[in-house]
Amino acid sequence: MISRIDHSRILAPAIGALTLMAIAGWSAPASATLVLRAGFQDAALSIDACGAVGNVCSVQTDVPAGATVLQAFLYGANIFGGGLADLTLAGNSLPVAAGEVLLPNTNPANHIVHDVTSIVKPLIEGGPGGVQSFTVTEAFGMDGEILVVAYRHATTVGSTAIILDGELALAGDTTKR
Repeated sequence: MISRIDHSRILAPAIGALTLMAIAGWSAPASATLVLRAGFQDAALSIDACGAVGNVCSVQTDVPAGATVLQAFLYGANIFGGGLADLTLAGNSLPVAAGEVLLPNTNPANHIVHDVTSIVKPLIEGGPGGVQSFTVTEAFGMDGEILVVAYRHATTVGSTAIILDGELALAGDTTKR
């Protein structure tokens, strides 16, 4: 069962790299351009990621019964230099032209985001609550997806959910204090 905010699949490689740099006593400049995608009061996020060995994988949401889905996004990344390609979520086509390419796009990999609220909202709100799975189909050249669902429920009163978009430069970044 996934947690309501499951960062482990997303952050583990980055945390591992940072740990290795700290152990080795090595540091490099770091910066990240972060852009606010959305923010919600009295809300929480359900986040899951997948990468396909073939071209099909599954992402899950963990949203309590009776919750209201506020917004949902499917992020996709391509194989370095391979170009973006179409996706499907729960059988619904998501062509590249319907998505938004994320900027500043300084890495050789490209990233795209699709607003999938109209796809997952009726499925989540009409479902039993708890963990639900959604099939993602990648066209050739894509390298993984992340489903982010913002929701409001009696249990989320007093919480704030924020979605930031951004990327890290492979050659090193700069951090300002």
